Amino acid sequence: MKTFFVAVIAALALTGQMVSAGGLFCGYCDSLVGAGITYCEGAKTETQVEQLLNKYCDEVVGSSSVGKMVCNLLVDEGVQYIWKVIQKGGTPSDEAQAVCQCIDLCSGDCSL
Repeated sequence: MKTFFVAVIAALALTGQMVSAGGLFCGYCDSLVGAGITYCEGAKTETQVEQLLNKYCDEVVGSSSVGKMVCNLLVDEGVQYIWKVIQKGGTPSDEAQAVCQCIDLCSGDCSL
């Protein structure tokens, strides 16, 4: 179990390096957050968005413990930004890009 946590921490540490190169995590974040935003349209509160996103993670990643951990991390770090973009409106892809920039998985400045 300890090895698993070390591997996760190492992967997260590499995230910053991959972001600067426009790497895998940015694309993954854009896709997952964009679909999550669409899934949450119509939510009335930030708490409702968080509940819907957690349900979305369960549906999308299934039994993958690593996928679930990454998805839940995106929810935990991004729910306040996702709530802001849902209130603001726009296209899910533009909104997802803004959220991913705010949680430092894509390069660029946070505009939210």
